[in-house]
Amino acid sequence: MGCVVEPVAPEDWPCGSLTTIVDVDLRSGAAYDGAVRLWFELVTQRLFGDLLHRHRVGDERVTATLYAVWRWGVDEDREVFGERSLDRLLDKIDERGRRPELILLAAEEESDNGFRVPGPTGACFSASLEVRCEDELPGWVLFSASGIYWSPDLSAPPAVQSEWCTAVERFDSEIPTVFANVTDDNATGRTALDDALNRSEDESVSRSRSVLRGYSWVTVCAQELVDRLGGVGALEESGAFWKVRVFDSGAVWLQATERLDDFNSTAIERVFTVLAPVLPPGTVEPIWGNDYPRLVHADASRSR
Repeated sequence: MGCVVEPVAPEDWPCGSLTTIVDVDLRSGAAYDGAVRLWFELVTQRLFGDLLHRHRVGDERVTATLYAVWRWGVDEDREVFGERSLDRLLDKIDERGRRPELILLAAEEESDNGFRVPGPTGACFSASLEVRCEDELPGWVLFSASGIYWSPDLSAPPAVQSEWCTAVERFDSEIPTVFANVTDDNATGRTALDDALNRSEDESVSRSRSVLRGYSWVTVCAQELVDRLGGVGALEESGAFWKVRVFDSGAVWLQATERLDDFNSTAIERVFTVLAPVLPPGTVEPIWGNDYPRLVHADASRSR
């Protein structure tokens, strides 16, 4: 007899998630169009490829929509995402002579009444990619992505984790990045540390060359901060990082452990201790619904 797979409610979905933030200051000379194209290429192919492939071949359970918000609530476009969607959007940017406030690609395997049948381990069933430009942050472009994957271990599988690192590292190596991370605890537009300390995104991004936005499983740190931490050699010798890579921009990739699963309290404490001199002041305390398990519950300014 065949095995009957029961649908599961959202709170019981056996899944794991990953998310990333990448902040780019285009005043460094990077081209907006090139950065957006590379972000779409890496994220749609390496991170969400299986889900978007199902959409391309006509799987009716999968939706994928590309949104462009030129002015919130006033001027917005949307279309079913396809092979030429990004080209059409970039052409509109040229015609209008301005960048949209938000580009959003949202893809999802739909379900009936909030219930799903779990898919294969590592399969993505919900994903989003964003590119934002804020009036309060002239010159900055804020990239982000998030994905949810089926996993009985409640953590994105190692192969998926590796793909995320490969994609984000490739982007950071080609586009001058001021800050980036790969983790599973970013808030909307903010790092977990921003959220815990109630720092606004505008403040956090605009000061990211003098104050590190947060620390995660993977943290990309601006050259100015690396210099204050004693240079790349000091970071390598600290023993807090499994991988240290210097980009041409001077920013440094700091990966605490090979796998996110190994980013435990001991590894978190090591990273916090090394990066404390450039972290914002303020004590991290649990709040209702979030105890910030990937942060040290202390004030970095008292650990310097």
